[in-house]
Amino acid sequence: MKHRLRLSRLVLTLNRFYVLALSCALLLALGAGVLGWLATLEQRGAALREGRFEFSLNTIRSGVEAGLQVGLLLPDLPGAQQLIEQSRSQERVILSIDIFDAQGHIVFTTDSGGVGAVIPAAWRAPCLTRARGNWSGVDEEGRLVCGAVINGFDQVAGGVALRYRLDDRAGTFGQLGGFWLLPLLWAAGLALVGGLFGWLLLRPVERRLLQQSDALAGLRDGRNDTLTGPVAGALLAAAAMQEEFARIDAEADRLDNLESR
Repeated sequence: MKHRLRLSRLVLTLNRFYVLALSCALLLALGAGVLGWLATLEQRGAALREGRFEFSLNTIRSGVEAGLQVGLLLPDLPGAQQLIEQSRSQERVILSIDIFDAQGHIVFTTDSGGVGAVIPAAWRAPCLTRARGNWSGVDEEGRLVCGAVINGFDQVAGGVALRYRLDDRAGTFGQLGGFWLLPLLWAAGLALVGGLFGWLLLRPVERRLLQQSDALAGLRDGRNDTLTGPVAGALLAAAAMQEEFARIDAEADRLDNLESR
């Protein structure tokens, strides 16, 4: 009985271990899924927020190109300064809006004293080479989006650069997703596979051990035929001898009782 109790405790401990492993795997998978979902939400939110600035840039560029189509030069555009000032006032995170010519000289800007300054070459080249597309980049203060301005002769007359400060709200979850999401998924997968494999492996072993324990302990005579192995015959013979000795002892006790009478 003690052997069966110990075996049952061992099996229960192993079962608890694999249940715990499966639970950990599910928790890891859930955590990885939540992190991935939050990162996706933040990335989509950041894309929507950045889309507002591209819309503002396209609005300014359309207004500038409308003046160029009628033959005006870039520095002579009426209302250009008011247009960029109005666009900046609508978004507090906009750092500056600059309109510059093909040589990179700023002709209109929301920064006081910035007229005549030169746009960095790292911005100017990609902005002016994309005739109808926008280019985005980063600087030490924030991000920027810029695009080329086309005149009435289908030539690049300059460009518009919009700089803004936008906190990388997706950075926290993006970093967690980038550095922890894949390891979490791997750990969850390994724990799940290991737990299932261990549980499937344990079930037949558990039944086998319980059957052997029952047969060895003699708890159920009807299950003695389940005992297998090289010592099965010896154990069965020992059980038969034990029964014979018990019968002889009982007969001896009966004879002693008769003599005492």
